[in-house]
Amino acid sequence: MDRNEIAQLAQLAKLSFTDEQLDAFTDEFSSILAFVDQLSQLDTEGVSVAPEADHAVVRADEIAPSLPKQAVIELAPETDGDGFLIPRIV
Repeated sequence: MDRNEIAQLAQLAKLSFTDEQLDAFTDEFSSILAFVDQLSQLDTEGVSVAPEADHAVVRADEIAPSLPKQAVIELAPETDGDGFLIPRIV
């Protein structure tokens, strides 16, 4: 990618760079793309994509008793008596 393409991407992403940062980022991004190109040329014939994924151990879903509602309410820092009070986010 050239400097103009990087500048256009930065503008689309609402990022602003100084000229020095833009030059440095262009060089760095070009290096990354060259490395990815090297990886794409590797011979991966016969290599399993994720051998450990085939042997993932997952526990079975089992219904288990939950805590009584009142016990959980008593553990909360703030409640309105029947539910949790949380700080306003927006």
